[in-house]
This record gives sequence, structure tokens and C-alpha cells, in this order.
Amino acid sequence: MASVFSKIIHGEIPCYKIYEDDLTFAFLDNSPLSLGHTLVVPKIEVDKLYELPEEYYSAVMRTVRGLAWNMDKVLGQRTLIKVMGTDVPHAHVHLFTFDPNYEEGKEFPKPSEEEMVAVAKKLRVTDFTVGCIAEECDCGCCDCGPDCACGDDCECKSR
Repeated sequence: MASVFSKIIHGEIPCYKIYEDDLTFAFLDNSPLSLGHTLVVPKIEVDKLYELPEEYYSAVMRTVRGLAWNMDKVLGQRTLIKVMGTDVPHAHVHLFTFDPNYEEGKEFPKPSEEEMVAVAKKLRVTDFTVGCIAEECDCGCCDCGPDCACGDDCECKSR
């Protein structure tokens, strides 16, 4: 029987889609830990992340990195990445923003339909280029400096 995530990927269950490529699918969690809480799943149904074929594992991690970068930029808060894998038998990664006021056991209030639509629209991407991670830049394509540290992700390819 197909997992709930497979049903979402195939359009049998509606979702707030954030991103999709040939190997991965990302959507808002319907029980979020914070506004914008996103799940990244491979398009094949494998229970454990570490059991994925290398191609899918790498694709999931690329998508996680790109979406985390985008969430940080769009929502203006540090993005946390969590792998649990016990709630749905389909490999997945959680992305959610850091809440400095978080209290263990305190539930995040369920966002309204309007809030979910609005945050999905803000976070939705069709393609992403992960920015640089160095301090200063004059290349124009990122926020790095002359010692660009993003390598192949930088449009100018400088290092």
C-alpha cells in the first residue's frame, strides 16, 4: 500500500507544494512546528533515508540545502533540518525555522488556510541556485567576496 507521501506526490491527497524535480518533492507539513515547516521526500518509496539509492539520497540533500537556503532568505530566520523517519514509512527530511521562544511540549498553533497559502506562495520555487557562504563578494551573483566559497554553485565560478 502506498504511503501518504506517495499519495501526495501522485496528487491523490492535496498539499501545499513548494518544489518538485524529477527525483524529489517538497510540501508544507500539515502539522507544522513553525510557519513554513516543509517536508522533502524522494519520489521513490523507501522507508529509511540511508537506504535510498545514491542518486535519490544526493537529490534529497540538494533539495534540502536549496530549500533551507531559500527559507532562511525568505522568512528571515535560521532554518533547522531534522531527520526522524518514524512517523511515515517513507524517507523524508523536515525543514523548519528556529524559534528562540520554543518551549518543549508547547504546540505551534495550526496556521489558517490563508496563512498556509501565503507561506507556500512565498516559499515556492521552480529552481534554485544556492548562494555563497563566504563573507564578502564582488562577483554580483551572490553575497561572497573575492574568496568565494560556494564553488560550482556560484555563477561566476570564482574561488
